[in-house]
Amino acid sequence: MLKGVLKFSLKSFLVFLVIAVTGGLGHFFVLEPTEINGRSMEDALLDKDIIAIEKLSLLFSKPRRGQIVSIFDESSNFLLVKRIIGLPGEQVIIKRGKVFIVDSEGIESQLDEPYLKDGTATSGQNGQETTYPPLAKHEYFVLGDNRSRSTDSRTTGPVHRSNIIGVVKRLFSN
Repeated sequence: MLKGVLKFSLKSFLVFLVIAVTGGLGHFFVLEPTEINGRSMEDALLDKDIIAIEKLSLLFSKPRRGQIVSIFDESSNFLLVKRIIGLPGEQVIIKRGKVFIVDSEGIESQLDEPYLKDGTATSGQNGQETTYPPLAKHEYFVLGDNRSRSTDSRTTGPVHRSNIIGVVKRLFSN
């Protein structure tokens, strides 16, 4: 009889814990709604769009190329929204208005970026072709989709994994 009560109590506790985390505390741990302030991610995300920063999936998986993520910028104490371009162990090269990735085996390939507006050109530091240093174990290279209006890894350097807060999902567009 005690065994059944113990199971019931454990089950009740787990249900309570799930409700507490996803309900009352979910704002802080699972989903955080916010508003886009700026044009660096146009056309994927527009100024004043309402987004959710989904934090749970990155607890169990690594950020992936192409994901739009929220990043804590330590220099400004702001949350930024950017797209992951380069992964740990890779090197990013910007030339001829395009982004190239050199993988860990030294193979260079042009990055396919279907999310960019037709005709979007990417320039490196000071508008020049630029080869960036290889990314360390926990570093990511991020860019805004609106390349001419984005402050990103081209000028601020790579982003450490610990500063990637969550994956961004658009909720409402203005």
